Parts: sequence; C-alpha cells; structure tokens
Amino acid sequence: MNILPPNPPSSQEELNGTFGYIQSNADKKMLSTAYQAITQLELWDYIKNLTSIFEPECDLIYKKIEELEYYGHSGCSFMCTLNDMQLIALYGEKVFKDKYIKYEIMASANSQIQERRRIMDQLRSNDNETE
Repeated sequence: MNILPPNPPSSQEELNGTFGYIQSNADKKMLSTAYQAITQLELWDYIKNLTSIFEPECDLIYKKIEELEYYGHSGCSFMCTLNDMQLIALYGEKVFKDKYIKYEIMASANSQIQERRRIMDQLRSNDNETE
C-alpha cells in the first residue's frame, strides 16, 4: 500500500497547451483548440502583436479552431481567447496559469460571478442538447 501522495505533474506536462489546471471542460476546450490552431498555423509571433480580430490571420485561426471541432465562439469570446493566447505568447503559459488561478480564487468568493457561471453552464448544456 502506497501512503505517499502521487508526484505532482512536471511543469512540462502542465504547461503544454492542454490547460489541465482549468476545471471547466468548455473553457479548457476553447483555450486548447486556440493554442493548437496557433501552433499548427505557426502564428505565435503574429499573436504577440495582435491588435484586432479583423485581420486575415485571425480568419485562419478561427477556421482552424473549427477544424479542431470547437464551434462555440462569439466575436467577444474569440477576442478574449486571442487575448489569453497573446498573454501566453508574450509571457509564457506559467504566467497565464498563475493569473488564471488567482482569478479563480477571487471568483470563488464572488456570488455574482458564480451566478453568471451557473447561467452560462446552463446555456451551454442547453446548446449541447439541441445539437
């Protein structure tokens, strides 16, 4: 019987664009497909200087995300996701992870954020039922 806890994942396992530290499967898929799309299209340098989603490269990213079977973006969520990717491109996924975890701690204490998340999760599950 092993009474020791398992070894924590190495930083390479954790910070490889799979976003294993994110609990929401919908958010994890949204971010991981964007990460994969940018990687496959070799657009990380482009993302560092991103200023608008109304550029041909963003169309390529959007189409690649859909090829990777994520179809849930609005214009706003796409821009927010690309902003997250820009943070990763400029500072690395470790910085993104630290900021994400800090936000999650703050959000867990805010009932308004929790209510918005509950509503969004309900809407997402309703969307999945109609597909």
